[in-house]
Amino acid sequence: MNFNFDVVFDRSVFSSTKWTYPQDPLYTDNKPTPLWVADMDFQCPPSVRKALLNIIDYGILGYTNCSLSTLNAITDWQKNRHDWTIEPDWIVQSPGVVTAIDIIINALSEPDDSIIIMTPVYGAFSRSIFANQRFAITVPLHNITGRYLLDFDELEKSITAKTKMLILCNPHNPIGKVWSIDELNIIGNICLKYKIIIVSDDIHQDLIFNNRSQYIPLAALHPYFSEICITCTSPSKTFNLAGLQTSNIIIKNNKLRERVKKEFLRYDMSRPNMIGLAACEAAYKTGQEWLEALLLYLKENYNLLNAMLNGVEGIRVTESDALFLSWIDFRQTNINLDNLNNTLIQQGKVWLDNGEKFGVEGYGFARLNFACPRKILESSIKNMLHICHFQNDDCVN
Repeated sequence: MNFNFDVVFDRSVFSSTKWTYPQDPLYTDNKPTPLWVADMDFQCPPSVRKALLNIIDYGILGYTNCSLSTLNAITDWQKNRHDWTIEPDWIVQSPGVVTAIDIIINALSEPDDSIIIMTPVYGAFSRSIFANQRFAITVPLHNITGRYLLDFDELEKSITAKTKMLILCNPHNPIGKVWSIDELNIIGNICLKYKIIIVSDDIHQDLIFNNRSQYIPLAALHPYFSEICITCTSPSKTFNLAGLQTSNIIIKNNKLRERVKKEFLRYDMSRPNMIGLAACEAAYKTGQEWLEALLLYLKENYNLLNAMLNGVEGIRVTESDALFLSWIDFRQTNINLDNLNNTLIQQGKVWLDNGEKFGVEGYGFARLNFACPRKILESSIKNMLHICHFQNDDCVN
């Protein structure tokens, strides 16, 4: 089957978060192309849309449970796609991964405990930590010739008696790093040594577009790791279903799982979304062909972005193997970095995610979402290149 990712849709019709401008003249006057928040401008798979129409035609949308059929679709996907054998009863439903992280923090740590994150990283991690009265220990990833590496000695030295949890992001948002087996083994062994729970946000696990990297869940590497690791997954990024608020949290350790389930129940968040479950099952059962076509399109978009932007001296596109998000380095340009976001909007006519949302290491960076029709991406890149001419007639030296 052929899938057309070049079709442009007017997403403002249904109040898309991505395409709704803040009530601020900076946005409303310039109307920049939104390439920020992490959802795609593509329709979800036809088979998923068909499954949702069947439910709507049925017409009864009452409370629902997660069926064994849906659970089996989830376990089969993990086995067939990632060679990870999990059991249906390990799965805990959550409205979203960030919601799950909030719940897990409350269930498995105490106020004033500390939680490790590796920056630059998805900003919701630190927000969840602070909102729940915990302390964030930030261990920076080091940008070595365009590839980010973790200093494991630095990681181990950051641990204190109050450190109870580490939040891993695999693949790592925003840099597109797929953690290697060796790296995961070291992280897992450090956490075993200090009795630290690992919460692994693997929401982008299916979005590996470069064959040189192999995604492996940390929990799948060793039985010991699976006892201390909670893996957060969802079809939302893979199949563009984020608005359905359905995620699958995989917890092998029975004691940890029961504590997390109890916390979900305490906040009355144990009822799954009927539409979301149907979409999840359909996507995992029938979405593989669509996903393969998507990954090819995303790789071509990334290659286009890389070729066009890296051709301008001073702008650097971080080398990436995953995600539909690119980490753009503007630090060697002549752009005033203190005003980078405004410059991109006013002169580049693009709305990217400000790098500092991902930690102080993001100063001078911006995150660009390239999951859009190619002509929109190409037009946006050309507009960004005009920034150089605004800053310096000779562009960047």
